Amino acid sequence: MSADLLGIAGVAGARRRTLPAKFVPMLAALPEADFLRPGWIYEPKMDGMRALSLVTREACTLLSRRALDITHQYPSLARALPDMVACDVLLDGEIVALNEQGRPSFQHLQQRINLIHAPDIIRAETAIPVYYFVFDVLYADGFDLCGAKLADRKAVLAKVLTSSHNVNILSFFKDDGMAAYQACVENGFEGIVAKRLDSIYEPGRRSPDWIKVKAQQTDEFVVGGFTQGQGSRASAFGALLLGSYDQSGHFIYCGSVGTGFDERLLRETMRRVEPLKQAKHPFLKRPDEKKIVTWLKPQVVVEVKFMDWTRDFHLRTPVFLRFRDDKDPQEVKLQRRGPEPVAPQSIVIADKMSSLPAPEKKAHEHLSSAGDLAAQIAASKGDKADIIVEGDTVQLSHLDKIMWMNHGDLSKLTKREFLIYIASVSPFLLHYLKDRPLSVVRSPDGMKGKRFYQKHWNFPVPDFVETIFLNDGADEAAMCNNVASLLWYAQHGVMEYHVWLSRIEGESDAHGGTLAGARENQDSKGDYPDFLVFDVDCHSSEEGKDNRVYKKDSYLRACEAAHWLKEALVSARLKPYLKTSGRNGLHVFVPIVRTLLHDEVRVLAETISRFVAGQHKDKITLDALSAKHSDKVLLDCSPNCKGKTLIAPYSPRLVQEQTVSMPLQWQELGAIYPIDITMSSAPDRLRKLGDLWADCFEHKSHLEDMLQRKNRGI
Repeated sequence: MSADLLGIAGVAGARRRTLPAKFVPMLAALPEADFLRPGWIYEPKMDGMRALSLVTREACTLLSRRALDITHQYPSLARALPDMVACDVLLDGEIVALNEQGRPSFQHLQQRINLIHAPDIIRAETAIPVYYFVFDVLYADGFDLCGAKLADRKAVLAKVLTSSHNVNILSFFKDDGMAAYQACVENGFEGIVAKRLDSIYEPGRRSPDWIKVKAQQTDEFVVGGFTQGQGSRASAFGALLLGSYDQSGHFIYCGSVGTGFDERLLRETMRRVEPLKQAKHPFLKRPDEKKIVTWLKPQVVVEVKFMDWTRDFHLRTPVFLRFRDDKDPQEVKLQRRGPEPVAPQSIVIADKMSSLPAPEKKAHEHLSSAGDLAAQIAASKGDKADIIVEGDTVQLSHLDKIMWMNHGDLSKLTKREFLIYIASVSPFLLHYLKDRPLSVVRSPDGMKGKRFYQKHWNFPVPDFVETIFLNDGADEAAMCNNVASLLWYAQHGVMEYHVWLSRIEGESDAHGGTLAGARENQDSKGDYPDFLVFDVDCHSSEEGKDNRVYKKDSYLRACEAAHWLKEALVSARLKPYLKTSGRNGLHVFVPIVRTLLHDEVRVLAETISRFVAGQHKDKITLDALSAKHSDKVLLDCSPNCKGKTLIAPYSPRLVQEQTVSMPLQWQELGAIYPIDITMSSAPDRLRKLGDLWADCFEHKSHLEDMLQRKNRGI
């Protein structure tokens, strides 16, 4: 059937184009406000795997969200689709498997995701059948529909695709978003995806025109005890043990909650429970709790939000909300209540914070939410845990594995403690990772394991982990744009985060002028760096790739060179920011307005470096080989090249000293040694000083004039 007969040629925003070989799907954002909006539709959020399908009447190619070919994994879908289309199409949808209750289940689908051998896939086709729910059409019969409105794309989809037992067009609700949410949750879906009807399709972008709202439940429980607190919570408690009464009046254990508490709530909770201590546990059956427990008379009622119930009927990833003094403990009955929509990004904030000035309040909110997440991990039991982060579930495992052995005065560090550090600094670390391609150092077994650099992931990644295609789709780079991704990377052995100096979102800061005007047709993904950087380091012939030698006199020479560099930068009216590398060196960053390309910034960095080295020829060199075999400090400008990376602020380093790359005040230069700042001490420093680079983008320098003056020989 032709496009004329289908009416595609007349769709506003449609344009002629050949069927693409690769495509990156549009993604949904988290809601920042009420998701109930006029002019929107609401689709069930499927607990499956995003999949694009390039379909002609002869063949079908299934592509993952990362544009990987997964056709061979789902042969029944690939066979069915060519007979169901009226023309060549590019479809967007979700592949799902069903559980025993006939509801979408990612756990069931996961059994098929990694299958590669044909006999295994054939057996899985019978044992775990899959279904494809299509919700968008992006190309049809020679026309690119990404520029068309969603309402028009839905109309085209109904014309070009028929349904079968395993391929269907996904239904949606109009207008009444709350009814849509409740219906979807009651029928076992993850929640809803709300979409603006007049929105276009934006490939690769996490757009606010699509928002996902995941289900959370709230209920009241009675406190029957608490576990002994550790670390910063040693004077309070680790987690509250919760219960409810069944129909026979028995007090049944329902799990524990250890997150959602700030310092005020910890004190208030202890004030309430101290008078209720008793020797015997109050539950029908004693909880299987390995930590030291203080039992309580069941008289305090609390409200908790949680994602679901586990198979043994314990709360899944609960978060404390409030005390319920209006509830009689005997009225708290064991039952499952209907879920209520909760904004996934909301956090519990102490009353005392309402009077704080806006900037200070923001910093405290960061620390509060990060502390809640860290406490959630600390309170987890056993070797595994499911952690809810902004509505996404991150599965953690091998939490008791030792990642760093004892070293000097440093105690061993388990994977749980490593994840607690990552959670504690997550708001600050993410500030320097967002929208920047990554090169990570992975070592799933920590210091004693094999380590390797990685840019690309050759196994499936969850929906919340974002990637970007560069160089006309030839290269795919990993990114870390949210807390869930940060924890997921750490769970998979990412020890160090090295990032680009440029972001992949947005164009040059300039909107005209000589240099910017000449670049209008350039691909701006990562072309314009945010920083001019210098890597100041002392190399030693004693050092190997995996053997770092910390020498205080060498580090002090690097500090001396960094001081001279600062003087040169300040004299050029540039504002430098300083951090440790976490190893022997220092990094000096100058935030800049994004009007110059990487090569132009590198030229300026080299000019400044040559000036400083010329003033101190006996102590500084720009040549790495010379630095290796002399006592000279290396002033390295190579990280200014596009695609090069530097360790991000607050990232750990995979060294036995457990160090962290940490921003410093200039007056601390030479007074703080890299091994003074570890994963154990860094969170306390952050609580006291905050992020020393927080204002760096308010002090961007304009380098374009400097470059033009240099080119004119001024």
